[in-house]
Amino acid sequence: MHEGEYVVIQKKIYKVEDCYLHRAYRTCGKHLWLIINIACDAIQGKGKILNRRAQQNTNEILLTDACCRSACTINEMTRYCPN
Repeated sequence: MHEGEYVVIQKKIYKVEDCYLHRAYRTCGKHLWLIINIACDAIQGKGKILNRRAQQNTNEILLTDACCRSACTINEMTRYCPN
């Protein structure tokens, strides 16, 4: 498997990220924002590190393209946390 590839195991999506399989989610609309809000709240104490990382990984793909049309991991979702 290669970086960014998906695999389905027992009806759950996993994505190769940094050479590991991470749980990925394909979700849209209010459910997507709910997951992102939960993830952002969980890491709120690490905001400065997250902001720096988000700037380094700036990507012009819209959130809906990243997580609705294809699946994304929690790590990818946290890139959309507000400053």
